[in-house]
Amino acid sequence: MRRLKAEDLEEGMVLAEDIYRDGEILLVKKGAALTDSLLRHISRLGIPMVGIEGEDENPPPALDPEEIEKIKDAIEGELSAKFQRVSKNPLMSQLREVFFKYLLSVEMK
Repeated sequence: MRRLKAEDLEEGMVLAEDIYRDGEILLVKKGAALTDSLLRHISRLGIPMVGIEGEDENPPPALDPEEIEKIKDAIEGELSAKFQRVSKNPLMSQLREVFFKYLLSVEMK
């Protein structure tokens, strides 16, 4: 499977994963071929990336440990600023950790 930005998708490509709206409403099932209509729908809904069948022709280079630490530090700094007022709230601390893991996973792709 390869992940492509919505603007790089082409008619006839086959989905390698289901596409959901808001994380819960199934829009298109895995295995569907992209049509012009589906491409417009994906764009209109603001879906940023889609899994497509096939091998990635240009896999991203592996990040070195220094680069990973820089990414972690940047995310940590951004979240610290945003969660500063609620840092003593245990629920908000858990939410902050969820955001950290999510943002890190997005940056590592």
